[in-house]
Amino acid sequence: LHVFTGVEISAIDPLTSLGARDNATLKAIAGRVRALLVSGDNSRKSYNEPDAMRRDLIAAGVPAAYITCDYAGFRTLDSVIRAREVFGQDDFVVVSQPFHAERAVFLARRLGMRASAFAARNPRTRAWLKVRLREVLARNLAICDLLSHKRPKFLGSNEAVPLQPNNEPSPSKVHNLSPLR
Repeated sequence: LHVFTGVEISAIDPLTSLGARDNATLKAIAGRVRALLVSGDNSRKSYNEPDAMRRDLIAAGVPAAYITCDYAGFRTLDSVIRAREVFGQDDFVVVSQPFHAERAVFLARRLGMRASAFAARNPRTRAWLKVRLREVLARNLAICDLLSHKRPKFLGSNEAVPLQPNNEPSPSKVHNLSPLR
């Protein structure tokens, strides 16, 4: 399973980070994965990260039947915990930019999951310094979350992740494509 984590969608540059993740993943794992879980924020009617990622992946040729949306991935911690507790996945590859992928893998491993990452390129944006500063705060918050045993905002009921037939390599065999371990 490959987990796409959410990214802020802005009116100025709606898919800068999202596109980098989608394009990098499609090039690296084309024909090698059996499922994609796209996890992100959907807290407002006009804002929906999972559907934006799903739309881009379908437009790039990924079969819709093998894309599962997690609409309650409000934070990285939520996405990681929900991957296991709602979607039944504890062995996955996180797809994100390097700074975010490192934090997601750190959280997953500390919570007893087998996670690795495929790091997409960093987005080209004028707000890069803001993104880096936010990440410093987010990493400190991740440690506090682990120490306090923080739980997701919404857990929800179990959901199946449809898998493509097993004639392709399993997700665990895709781990060697990952530059981040």
